[in-house]
Order: sequence, then C-alpha cells, then structure tokens
Amino acid sequence: MVNAAAGTLRALARGQVMSLAQRWYRPLSRLAERATPDQWKELVEGSWEGPQEILRVLIRAGIRKRTDDPSPHLLAIADRSAWPDMIRETVRVGTLLHTEGSRQRWFPAP
Repeated sequence: MVNAAAGTLRALARGQVMSLAQRWYRPLSRLAERATPDQWKELVEGSWEGPQEILRVLIRAGIRKRTDDPSPHLLAIADRSAWPDMIRETVRVGTLLHTEGSRQRWFPAP
C-alpha cells in the first residue's frame, strides 16, 4: 500500500507534494508512532523511492515519536535511498532536536 501511494505521489508536481506533506504531518506522525518496529521499517522502505518530502516527514516523526530509536536503522540503510545525504542530515537534525535538554537549548528560560 505504501509503495502504491508513494508511486502516485511521485507523479505529482513538487508543490503539490510539499502541500500534501504539510497536511499529512499529523496522520504520518501517528502512523510512525503506533507502528511496530517491523511495520515502521516496512513503512520507511516502502517510501524509500520518494517523494523526498514524505520520506523526510516519516523520518522526523519517527525520531520524535517512537519509543525505540530508529536512527541506527535509518543510517544503516541510507545508501540504498535515492537521497542518502538528505536522510543522514534529517536523522542528524532530528536526533539533535530530540536529545535530552534540547528544549532548554532552543527556548529561553521563563
């Protein structure tokens, strides 16, 4: 199902895909949060060929919402993607923002 949806989205113009990625952020976040580890891997690998915007949302949501850490798996298979640099950078930034104490770094103390 994920492959079919990703294939349909790849046919759309980039602006339309970006708009969908923004509108689908919450449903994709919930999907990333509630999936089992095997379902999560299948979801990410099903969207591996793109579009890039949807894959980025899934990675960010997975890092932010999952109790297990998906970063090692994503970095291990990044070279199989069409955008390995984007995946590594998204994982790096997501992990940085999700680390303990990151809220204090980004928001001033009251």
